[in-house]
Amino acid sequence: MAFDQAAIKTLFARVVSPCAEIGVFRSSVLRHEPKAAPSSLPALALWWSGLGPARGFSGLTATSARIEFSGRIYVNYRGRPEDDIDADLMSYTSQVLAAFSGAFTLDGDVAFIDLLGGWGDPLSAQPGWIEHDGAQFRVAQLAIPLIADDVWSQSP
Repeated sequence: MAFDQAAIKTLFARVVSPCAEIGVFRSSVLRHEPKAAPSSLPALALWWSGLGPARGFSGLTATSARIEFSGRIYVNYRGRPEDDIDADLMSYTSQVLAAFSGAFTLDGDVAFIDLLGGWGDPLSAQPGWIEHDGAQFRVAQLAIPLIADDVWSQSP
């Protein structure tokens, strides 16, 4: 895998694609951590959050990489009925995790999504509350770890 600008832009598109196909997020899936609070809910933002060698996965001539994306699903913390807020957030989160489980290689652009955490933390989500741009949201914070083959050459 040539890990140049074109490959990185393609990778971003591949990470967003399975989430956009779910169809529950009213606005498009953002490819960055938003500076302003989302205006349409539920919303999903995805961004890059880590890059390094995939220990124990690399070969003798090239280094494979562990590429981590973060994401956040936003829902209205004042939703009605209140008893549905967490159930709705959990449903959206489950759909996103299922989409990544089903898109295991992101159309061949990565070796696999590290679903079970063989090379670090696994695909996961944690619920929480945040205040963003003066508004409060119930959120699920996502960790999306990818393993990519032969990203950097080891030749001198």
